[in-house]
Amino acid sequence: MHASAPARDTLAETLASLRALGVPLDWRTLLPYARLAERTAALDLDQLEGLDDPLETAERALLLTVLLEPALLALRRMAQQNESARRYGS
Repeated sequence: MHASAPARDTLAETLASLRALGVPLDWRTLLPYARLAERTAALDLDQLEGLDDPLETAERALLLTVLLEPALLALRRMAQQNESARRYGS
């Protein structure tokens, strides 16, 4: 990742906020999440395979990034609900 990537700043700010609230996370905690993010990124790029037009590729990448992100967050929340019910439900 490039040092000037905006996501890098977002990650640093989020970790600082968590630390300030008494929830320190180190790299060991984040590593499994980073691995999942890498797999997600590969799946995202798989959706662009077979496109020959650079403009169409860029448009598709933008749409997938912007529109798929809320769906991925919804899937995560649904999975958390299911896992919580499995672990703590009656």
